[in-house]
Amino acid sequence: MMMKALNKNGYYFDLNTMTLHMTNAYERKTLVYGSPECYEVLKYQRRFPEMTIEVHKRKPSSNKPLPYKMMKAYIAIMPNAAAMLEEFERVQKASVAFKSPYKYVEKWFKGQFPNYEMFVKYDENGNLVWKVTNLMTEANREAEAAKQQEEQTSEGNEEERCEADAAPQTSSDDVEVEAVTASQKMVA
Repeated sequence: MMMKALNKNGYYFDLNTMTLHMTNAYERKTLVYGSPECYEVLKYQRRFPEMTIEVHKRKPSSNKPLPYKMMKAYIAIMPNAAAMLEEFERVQKASVAFKSPYKYVEKWFKGQFPNYEMFVKYDENGNLVWKVTNLMTEANREAEAAKQQEEQTSEGNEEERCEADAAPQTSSDDVEVEAVTASQKMVA
């Protein structure tokens, strides 16, 4: 209901929350003194002095098309790149017969490579290893692991210092004698 009213009128007043919702364009119109939109907002402010105003800005579309050049570059990093590039060329040529050639190729590409938008890593052999998590999650995990490793090494160093302080000092001759006696026990 609210979205329909916002699209139709440019504003919507919610009595439950005492909030006047308006579009960005409607807000610009209210800033012009003497305009009908300005008087409308003033009417609501007089009637409901405790009301809040919320401006809804449209989010830019995230459906940007994926260029053929990007598709080719992605296919080129695959293990069987030559065969896949040949198939990509065939699909591009076949797409001319369809009403929307680009959509045909994009649908094929997303069907072949569903993990296109996922973060990838290479193993020691140079093969792709797919990660289901995105780049930020992976970076956060790596940072946490490095932090934990740093904490463990600092704790280990403290324990070694404490043990070194508490342990009696032995000479190198004592160590050699202990090693010899241990090896003699194993022989016997």
